[in-house]
This record gives sequence, structure tokens and C-alpha cells, in this order.
Amino acid sequence: MSSHKSRVLITTHNQEIALHANAKLHEPYHFKPKESWKLFLRKTFQVKSTRGVCPKELKNLGKNIAAKYKGLPLAIVVLGGLLSRKENTISS
Repeated sequence: MSSHKSRVLITTHNQEIALHANAKLHEPYHFKPKESWKLFLRKTFQVKSTRGVCPKELKNLGKNIAAKYKGLPLAIVVLGGLLSRKENTISS
């Protein structure tokens, strides 16, 4: 009879929940604002070089979006990927 080990992954922003589960904590890496912005630009505009790729009228909006996700790379990548499929204009 073979022995199989199981694992449970709990994701939460509340550290108390993880501590009650007697779990090993993993703190995700958070990008600094400048790193977040560059990653957002690369994913949104599908480019390697981010210099000058964002239209002026979208820059403040884009920086606010990148900042909203507090440097979490996965969130920035997912949102940038979704926005890459949209037209580069501000809609009312």
C-alpha cells in the first residue's frame, strides 16, 4: 500500500487565518511603483521597451491602475493582458 501526501493551499490577505491553520506563510513579492508601471506597460502594450509607448492622455489613468494592485505582479500581468485587447482611448 503506497502512502500519498496531500497538501492544502490557503490564500488570504488576513495573516490571522493562516496562523490559525498552523500553516507555513509565504509573503508574495510586491513590486515598487516604478517596477509595477514598467510591467503594466509591457503587458498592456505588448512591448519589450516601455519608453514612450503609453499615450499622454492615458498615462495618469494607467499609473493609477498599476498602483491600485499594490505591486502584486500577477494582478498587474492579468489586467495588462486584458487591457492589451482594448483600444488605446479613454471612453466616457
